[in-house]
Amino acid sequence: MDQDNLIEMVGVQKSYDGAHLVIPDLNLSIRRGEFLTLLGASGSGKTTTLMMLAGFENPTCGQIMMDGRPIQDVPAHQRGIGMVFQNYALFPHMTVAENLAYPLKMRGNDKTVTKDKVGRALDLVQLSAMAERKPAQLSGGQQQRVALARALVFEPELVLMDEPLGALDKNLREHMQFEIKQIHRQLGVTVVYVTHDQSEALTMSDRVAVFHDGRIEQLAPPAELYDRPSTAYIAAFIGENNGLDGVLTDSSLVLDGGLRVPLPGHGLLPGLRARAMVRPESVRLSKDLSVSVQARVADMAYLGDHTRLVARLDNGNTVVAKLTSGALPEDTSVGAPLVLGWEPEDMLVFPQGAAGF
Repeated sequence: MDQDNLIEMVGVQKSYDGAHLVIPDLNLSIRRGEFLTLLGASGSGKTTTLMMLAGFENPTCGQIMMDGRPIQDVPAHQRGIGMVFQNYALFPHMTVAENLAYPLKMRGNDKTVTKDKVGRALDLVQLSAMAERKPAQLSGGQQQRVALARALVFEPELVLMDEPLGALDKNLREHMQFEIKQIHRQLGVTVVYVTHDQSEALTMSDRVAVFHDGRIEQLAPPAELYDRPSTAYIAAFIGENNGLDGVLTDSSLVLDGGLRVPLPGHGLLPGLRARAMVRPESVRLSKDLSVSVQARVADMAYLGDHTRLVARLDNGNTVVAKLTSGALPEDTSVGAPLVLGWEPEDMLVFPQGAAGF
């Protein structure tokens, strides 16, 4: 086992009914001190993977190693892993301090050590003044901080977080993303975080593992996932992408309906059916770009820092553009003609049969 890795999952499979594998063959290495997010739609296998790491589910076969030792047969309470759940799972009859002291008492810490560690954990999440309150007397954000402090109070090497911010409103959720990342940097603990929220994954993670049908479709840093997705599925799942389907020629993509889109240097065989994808922020109003298409305005929405434009091509395809505010003439209206363009390096091209297409 590589000493830089805290966790190794090798050949892990999981079946709940003995017939269908929800995790067919998982191989995953988790580096010490990293913030790794398991991202995917409902039923993709991300939560099952987390539950196997935690010890709440057993793999059907395969091996899970932590610090070079197999743990798949070790009970959850003996793995020394911190857990943070979406529903907080706090003891309602205990004070905040008592909630934090509980995992320390279960590990045999004396009162002096327990008091010291509880105090440091409360300072970490800025809740020292709330130590004697009950969970019901706290806001949702404060309860989440208590749950986080309880997962960290016994100084585990690994903390698992299962949709921990799902119950919070947007502003508080974004604030807690920042706080959790700051605490991670401060402590250097290894975090495995499960979410279906793409922006949350991109904001918080050192690396993201995108799950699809029980498999990791791509594992990469956020910028690589966004800028260089390995499959059409990833390109469509991470952020927003315009997809244009057609048949390749030497230097263009002939869309369904006959519209020809310049596609210089695509590197694929002419005659192949393919999908070209381009991000809305790469689409601009211009006749002078290498790739340009005639379109008409189908819809517009002013969003402050940018205008979201939906344009319809001659063949019926729609293309979304995120244009800087002021880029559109003030008198632009639905139905107005315009020319949209982008550069070849802003396009991704996937042949038919590639994952996700």
